[in-house]
Amino acid sequence: MLKTIIPVFLLLFLAGCSSKTVYAPDEKAYATEDLDIFHALEYKNSGRTDKAVETYATLYKKSGKAEYLIEKIKLLIGAKRYSEAKTQILEANTQNIKLQRLLVLVYLKQQKLDDALKIALKNIKTSNSYIDYKVAADLYLAKKEYEHSFKYMQSAYAKNQTVETLMPMVKVLVSYLKKDADAIAYLQTHLKSFGFNEALASQLLAIYGKNSNVEGMKESLKLLYNNTKKDDYAKKLLSIYGYQNDSEGAIGFLEESGYNQPLLYDLYKQKKLYSKALDVAMQLYKDTANPTWLAQAAILQYDLEYPLTKIVQTFEQAIEEGVNDPMYLNYYGYILIDHELDIAYGIKLVKQALEQKPDSVYYIDSLAWGYYKQKKCKMAKKYLPRLEMDDSEEIRQHIKMIKRCTD
Repeated sequence: MLKTIIPVFLLLFLAGCSSKTVYAPDEKAYATEDLDIFHALEYKNSGRTDKAVETYATLYKKSGKAEYLIEKIKLLIGAKRYSEAKTQILEANTQNIKLQRLLVLVYLKQQKLDDALKIALKNIKTSNSYIDYKVAADLYLAKKEYEHSFKYMQSAYAKNQTVETLMPMVKVLVSYLKKDADAIAYLQTHLKSFGFNEALASQLLAIYGKNSNVEGMKESLKLLYNNTKKDDYAKKLLSIYGYQNDSEGAIGFLEESGYNQPLLYDLYKQKKLYSKALDVAMQLYKDTANPTWLAQAAILQYDLEYPLTKIVQTFEQAIEEGVNDPMYLNYYGYILIDHELDIAYGIKLVKQALEQKPDSVYYIDSLAWGYYKQKKCKMAKKYLPRLEMDDSEEIRQHIKMIKRCTD
């Protein structure tokens, strides 16, 4: 267990101790200090650790500057010379916080968790820094003392309210202390106080999911999508609305977010909100230049009882711009036939639809109805055997009238 946490601590300590060497001010401690620094860096960068350690030792001895001892200790730790590193720190007899943090790391490398914790707690008194509270919290976590760990995590977070200090708290609350409600409260408060963060919002979503809190999941997914515009969040949210059969909720999200407007169009139609569906269809036509949306708009105009001249105009524009789908050709053709606007042209459009779908009983019905309107009763009756195979109310009415038809 202990070995698995050492890499995390190593990162913590090296971050706390700074990986960038801080050298002396303008006034050098001795004449060749700059040259010795240059040699130390050359040895370090070329992998000659022993020579680098020796040179930093010289720099420290001649200048008394802790920065050089820190660099030496870090090299010893990197070379796994832990006993030597510990001796050097103890012999320095200093409370330099960077050296004391390195001492914690040395004890950790030596698998001496209690000694590491003892120094970490002393470091808190010395520095009162969130870094040292965080280190102590992680050490308690390694010892499975979760309440103590959380206590020090709280202190670290109080001093440095960041995602990096909050996420470990949430993990301990959820995974070890089983206090999901507290974790949710911390996450919500942080998001409210400091603004959106995807990692925190995702963690909030995960906790709601773990507790089957569907309303919480929906709110989290809305927050995530609205701030990231990632499709995955919107799709998950819409799947929840679908599972709940909550079309109103889905419509509200789509209206507010602007996501997947074709789906919003479909939902409006399902709810028979034709005026709103028409607005969406026209906007989609403007956005995409796809004339299919004009054809859809024409159908909605018909459902909304727009003037026939307007409906014809919209259908004609759609066809001129390339619409050739048999559904639209038949729909438009039937309107022209049924309202006797242009029966011949209507029949022509229906025939074009039948070329693509010759077995469609609805298209056959439109054609027979066109011939009926033209008083071509024999032509209309020719299609009766096929129409009589269908039992829809409108087709049955057409059959009756065609049977009564005489040339």
